[in-house]
Amino acid sequence: MNDLLSLLPTTLNQLVALLIPIMVAYFGYRFHERMRLQHYFGELRVWSSTCLDCLSEAVHLCELDPSCTADPDFFNRRHGVLVQLSSCIDQGRWFFPNAEVVDTENWRLDSYRNFERRPLDDLVYAYGAVKRLSYKDQSENVLMKAPLVEIKKDFTSSIQVLLDPKKAHKQFGLAMKQNFPR
Repeated sequence: MNDLLSLLPTTLNQLVALLIPIMVAYFGYRFHERMRLQHYFGELRVWSSTCLDCLSEAVHLCELDPSCTADPDFFNRRHGVLVQLSSCIDQGRWFFPNAEVVDTENWRLDSYRNFERRPLDDLVYAYGAVKRLSYKDQSENVLMKAPLVEIKKDFTSSIQVLLDPKKAHKQFGLAMKQNFPR
């Protein structure tokens, strides 16, 4: 027991010399975690922005008359939107991985099981809607516009909840006041 007591710092200088590296390590860790979160949410913003561009294109594709579109023709435009949506869905699995993997379908990869994440669900529904767009008759496509607009709204609101822009704007405002005093 006396050996342990002899290891304790006996002077203020020794105590300070011991506490400084502990504090540096603690604040370094906190800074690293904050930067990691900012990077994650920055990447989420970029991904969601790409998804919204794609959803907007899908909505406006419903208004085009396939018989009147020039190059690229409607079929190729629709195919391009489907490719983008498919890519957005797969990239979204990086942000919203499956929390529980149900073993009922052994042939599926883990990231494709238990599809219960709202932003990804919206993209999957949009993919199905775009796939049903006719590249011959506009009258069928006009009916798909309203569901695609609703999907886009739902996607936007679910991402907005995750990113919490009000909090970000408040934090940005506080940072601006601190950096640029009036």
